[in-house]
Parts: sequence; C-alpha cells; structure tokens
Amino acid sequence: MVYIVALMSANTDIDRPPFSEYWRGVRRGFLNAARDDKQIELDVICPNGKYHDYEGILTKGADCNPDYLVTAFPHEKFAYSALKRFENKIVAIDVPPSQDTINHFKGRILGYIGTDPTMLGTMAGKELMKYHKSIHWCVIIMNDHHGNFWKSLAVMEVAEKNTVPTVLVYLEEGSPKATIPFYLKKSNLGVISFNTKGVEVAERGIDPENLKCLVGVDINEHVVDLIEQEKMICTVVQQPYRIGPATISMIYNEPSSYQNVFIDPVVARKDNARMILNDQKKYL
Repeated sequence: MVYIVALMSANTDIDRPPFSEYWRGVRRGFLNAARDDKQIELDVICPNGKYHDYEGILTKGADCNPDYLVTAFPHEKFAYSALKRFENKIVAIDVPPSQDTINHFKGRILGYIGTDPTMLGTMAGKELMKYHKSIHWCVIIMNDHHGNFWKSLAVMEVAEKNTVPTVLVYLEEGSPKATIPFYLKKSNLGVISFNTKGVEVAERGIDPENLKCLVGVDINEHVVDLIEQEKMICTVVQQPYRIGPATISMIYNEPSSYQNVFIDPVVARKDNARMILNDQKKYL
C-alpha cells in the first residue's frame, strides 16, 4: 500500500470561498486516478481559512507522514521550514521548484508535473501581440509567486519583440482586487490575466474604450461568455485534471533523477471555448 497526500493550494468546494476551478480540477484528477487502485491510499487536503496558506497546509501534509507528499512550491521559504522534518519523497505540481529547492531536499523531489510556465507565458503573449498595433501597453495581472514570474518574463520577451512596453499589476492576496496604475487609465491597453480573478479586475478597472484586447489563463463559465461575446480574444487553458494521473504514474515508475512532466495547455477561442469548458466539467 502506498500512502499519498496531495495538497491543494486553494479551496475546491464552490460553497467555501475563495473557490478555484483550477484546483477543483486538480483534486478531481487525483480522486479519479486513485479511485479503483487498491494499492493507493490517498488523502487530498485543501486549505481552511486564509487563501494560499502554504506554510499551514504544508505542515498539515507533513504531519500525515505520507510515503509521497504532492505539493506546489509557490513560496519556497515556507517549504523549507514546514518540511524540515519530512524525510519521504515529494512530487511538485502546479508551480515548479527552483534548482535551489531541488538541491535543498537532496534528491527527494521526484519531479514536477504541470504546465511549463515559460511556454504558457509565450503562448499568451503571442495571442495578445497579434493586436500589438492597437495597444500602447501590455498589462499583466498576476499573483505574487515565482511560477508567475517565469510566465511574465516570457510575456515581456514577446512584447519587447513587438516594441510594446509591459507593466505588472498584482492581485491582492485572496481577493479579485488590484489597482490599475493611474498613468494607464487613458492608454490603449492589452491585458493578460494569469487567472480568472484578474479578468474581473480588467473588466471593472479599465474603461471598455481603452481595453483593446484581453487574454486569459484558465477557464470558467464567465470567461467563456466573454469570449463568445468577443470581449476576450481567448484564454490559455491548463488541463489540471491530468496532473493526478501523471503524478501517480511518476510514483509507480519512480525516476532515478529529477524529471519534468509538462502538460501542454490549449488555447480556447470563440469556436472551441464552450467545448473545452464542457470537456473539463466532466472532471469537476
């Protein structure tokens, strides 16, 4: 019997805000993969209380003392303290660990499973820059963790090639709020949001006359409605329900050295966004 504890970085229960469609997909993928496997004992733990309470949930997961702990690494300093007494194997998901973190855990991180953040940022940036002649600024709306750092660097590189300056706007922790800088208020803006909450910020905080194009990351009903109404160009969709099966496969076929398993995102446009959402709902 293999005991696995998978840590979610946000609530997956729609009745317990803040709720995350992405993490609900991750959770469902793990439950589906382990459901008929009698060799696996699986616990999925979601945060209770503060949104993205990484240190708290890491400590809770480590206290279970599983054979394999599955977790994201968005704020790595918390991992060092919360997991200092955890001696078993780890699989990273959602946010890849840095080389310093891989070294810190001395070979105990089997690998990373999730989207390649650089690829995702490049895809989103290329979609937005199809409209570069109509925008003065590229605005990136994001949370503060190092996975988004790599995405934003990739967007900046694409924007620079099209001579479009870039500005970062950070979401307030645990809420769909952010402040659009005053000097951008009258500019023609192209916006990339790295999650669905940032789409709400763009809708509320930017005059429709100045919001020339909007590209999202991840998908929900509201995002699809905006795409179908042609208020968004597209959204780059991660496939979170594929993380669970890929993680269990990595555990069963434990690699001899650190390994990345990237799950390619797909672009949802007006002609396929509803189909992609409906397909994802099968796993939620």
